[in-house]
Amino acid sequence: MTRSQDIEAQAAEWLMRREQPLWSRADQAALDSWLNESMSHKAAFWRLEHAWQMADRIGALSARDIAFRPRRAGLPSKWWQASALAASLLLAIAFIGLHSRPALSPQPSVDAFDTAIGGHRIIPLVDGSRIELNTATNLRTLISKMRRDV
Repeated sequence: MTRSQDIEAQAAEWLMRREQPLWSRADQAALDSWLNESMSHKAAFWRLEHAWQMADRIGALSARDIAFRPRRAGLPSKWWQASALAASLLLAIAFIGLHSRPALSPQPSVDAFDTAIGGHRIIPLVDGSRIELNTATNLRTLISKMRRDV
């Protein structure tokens, strides 16, 4: 799991925990502390929170069109709400993950890089990864959708 995916998962966990009825001031303080650690924490949390609020609005708009149905015996509604939240957040994380990766061309990419004596470079590759070159390095890459040769 990449660092950004890990942060997204942590943000989703915080968002789900905050929806629980036992949310306390200590929980809020812990969330605030986590958010203040990094702007990436805030961005991930706010992005998921916004998506969750939009889903609530959509649900509220269509609620008047749904006929009343008596509640069936079985699992408590809180369980269903938590499950729906978890599923929504997982879909949001998957969607973000899929769209944050660069699209690879169907044609393989062939590149060559080098550094002089004492040189240092960090090279972004076409698949979104990076490679660090140190002194007196010669490097060739062949990158396709299914394979990466360096």
